Amino acid sequence: MLSVHLIAQEEFFRNKGGMSLLYGYSHNKELGDFNSLGMAFTFKGGFSIGVASLELADEIKPQLHLGFLSAHKDKRFYMRNSMQLTYVSGAYARVIGANLGLSYLLNGNKQFPSSLNGVLSLNHINYKDQVNNAWHYSVTPQSEIVPVVGFAINQAFFAREVFTPYLGVGMGHDLNHNTSSLLLSFGINVNFNGKEKEREQAIKSH
Repeated sequence: MLSVHLIAQEEFFRNKGGMSLLYGYSHNKELGDFNSLGMAFTFKGGFSIGVASLELADEIKPQLHLGFLSAHKDKRFYMRNSMQLTYVSGAYARVIGANLGLSYLLNGNKQFPSSLNGVLSLNHINYKDQVNNAWHYSVTPQSEIVPVVGFAINQAFFAREVFTPYLGVGMGHDLNHNTSSLLLSFGINVNFNGKEKEREQAIKSH
């Protein structure tokens, strides 16, 4: 099962970045349900690294990612874009992915910001053996490129504090195999900026 990479919700971080802990749930009518755990770090300058569990054929494997997030802005409404490379390998296949994402923040400099996310993911799957799996009715090819598009709405709470819980709901669609997954996530961000000073919050409220 491949699901679009929408973890960590890095767009809620301020200029120094932070650490994310995530639980994700994916429901696919054809492929079933999957629960995922993930952790990621976003550093000052926008560089990010992370790992999350992914179901690959009948195996649970760690998926690694390296990414870049555009700069934080002290604005109420603005966009942030992101790029990520992902890698996961199992007994049956190796998957290398490239993700391009765009986030539009609402109330981005407030305590309770929201975001609208869109992402395009291109995944090159190299099959190690000629096996049957849930995506195919016959023997799989040696390799294929699977494009996935995803959309999500996320809500953060207490974004100007040290700890920021967040919730997200979205959908990922596999364009090759015409299957869709419902994506639910919740987690917590640890902000490297720390708690915003009350005086700074008062200035923004006016």
